[in-house]
Amino acid sequence: MSSVDRAGWADVAGELAEALERLRAEDAVSLDVGDTFVQFIRFGRGNVVDGPAVFVHTTAGRPGSPAAEGLAALGWARWDDDATVGQPEVPAPVAPATARRLAEVIVRTLRDVHGAADPAEVTFSSFNNNGLRAPRLRTIAAQPQQAAEDPDPATLLPEPSPAWQRWCAVLADGLGDWSRAALDRLAAAQGWQAAQRHGSAGFSTDTGAWIGAGDRDAGERGHGEISSLSVSQPVEATDAARAFRRALAGAVTVLGHPPLVGDEGRAPFARWRGHRTTLTLAASRGRTLRLLIEPTGPRENVIHNNQKWMTTPDDWRPAELWTTQPDVEAPQAKALDGMMFYPHSTSSTIDGTLDELRSLFGSWCEALPLLYPYASSARWRLRRPDGTMVAEGGFTHQRVTARFGWSDEFGEPLAAAPGADTVADLVGRTGNALALAGITTPGQLRGAAWSDTPAERLDAIRLTLRS
Repeated sequence: MSSVDRAGWADVAGELAEALERLRAEDAVSLDVGDTFVQFIRFGRGNVVDGPAVFVHTTAGRPGSPAAEGLAALGWARWDDDATVGQPEVPAPVAPATARRLAEVIVRTLRDVHGAADPAEVTFSSFNNNGLRAPRLRTIAAQPQQAAEDPDPATLLPEPSPAWQRWCAVLADGLGDWSRAALDRLAAAQGWQAAQRHGSAGFSTDTGAWIGAGDRDAGERGHGEISSLSVSQPVEATDAARAFRRALAGAVTVLGHPPLVGDEGRAPFARWRGHRTTLTLAASRGRTLRLLIEPTGPRENVIHNNQKWMTTPDDWRPAELWTTQPDVEAPQAKALDGMMFYPHSTSSTIDGTLDELRSLFGSWCEALPLLYPYASSARWRLRRPDGTMVAEGGFTHQRVTARFGWSDEFGEPLAAAPGADTVADLVGRTGNALALAGITTPGQLRGAAWSDTPAERLDAIRLTLRS
């Protein structure tokens, strides 16, 4: 028996009070019984409770009727003889005592005025207009059209790789003081063999993995003798996607869900930013799996310094084409607090804009199947400054869609599977749409990219059009 089956009115009232206290901006919940409903919505700094169930201008609620008298007794405000206007707006967040009072009024309206004999006769629907997950209730059944709860992302990943579980467990805390001596001690403890590769010293393992130490920024911006450590494992190109997803599953079992994923250009990655150490697991050019371990503070000092002192936009650019925060509501999202993101240099020609789109489209086709469910969707739109849509589309790990103009005036719609041919076709169609729309410079365009998956936030760093 579910909690919905067991719930009584007291349970419903208690949960509604908690829900009212927790309402975020643009949250809305409707409780339906028969052909009427009560809803509560948070608008900015105020909460409103109203809906047809509290109006007295319906046949059952004519002035003098039992329904009208019942509503009046519950304190629903009337603005004339024929209609009510709900409860007076209350400040947000709702105080506990006010939430309990409103919850009781809602329950009594459904039960005593509209005749719901049992909570099983009531259903709920909800939404959030700020791109977050819709609020949910446990004591009342959801309406059929209500989106189901998201599964644990880990359940959508394949069997974890034991090898990458071990790498993450060994290296999650970094390298102590990031000295050569610390690396030598770790290598001895793990049984790595000193070796040379392409003229560089490092360590190898009996599984073919290569452990290398980076010293590009050694001694700078807080770095020690070693600025990074990397583990690289070659994979067959035909097995690269499966191998990466198993490695990702292994990393998740040790590090938790990644707070950031994205692509650095044929290098889809998942990143865990800790207070002391940042770990990035990437699939590099479809042939190598790489785990990069860096000290968080010095790493970001270097990035900030590079951006701060550039004299032209082309002096330095961020590595990422795009990033996605898989779940801005999850605890791991707090790991990104204080992290800075920098834009790419802007394009001055339409050909440059099409190159940006080609990079993004190709990346989304390649990366979303690898990173799903941590990056579930990517939407994009190009429009004139007056709002006229010229081209827009969407990517998932299974499908690519696009249309050109609100009425297809700039080209036929596209729906296809992800792939290189689809990217080439989409870029070509987009270029034709821009020409038909009379767009000759990026200044005549506005662009945006986003995820339409609730609580997922995408930043298309490579798309440099004004929004």
